[in-house]
Amino acid sequence: MPKDQTLPHNLLRRCIAVKNGDTLQAAPADGTLEAFLEPWTPGTTSLEPEMQPGDELWIWSTEDGTSESLTGRGGFAIVRDGDPVDYIPTWMS
Repeated sequence: MPKDQTLPHNLLRRCIAVKNGDTLQAAPADGTLEAFLEPWTPGTTSLEPEMQPGDELWIWSTEDGTSESLTGRGGFAIVRDGDPVDYIPTWMS
């Protein structure tokens, strides 16, 4: 992410993992491990090496309806202390 760009909070959709020490643990939604909106295998995003203990890995995406107008995008974000600190896009429509 360019240092002068931040990801707005309203684009964060769901926490999918939490960094616990050196381990990235999947975060279940409502107590169940459901399919993620984005395909994700731990250790595969370029953001993961940047994560610190306590950081969360979130899925982010633009608002519903933006895909139809070909302006949609989404990806992964690191959230630290409730704020997005880095992100990568993984899809665009």
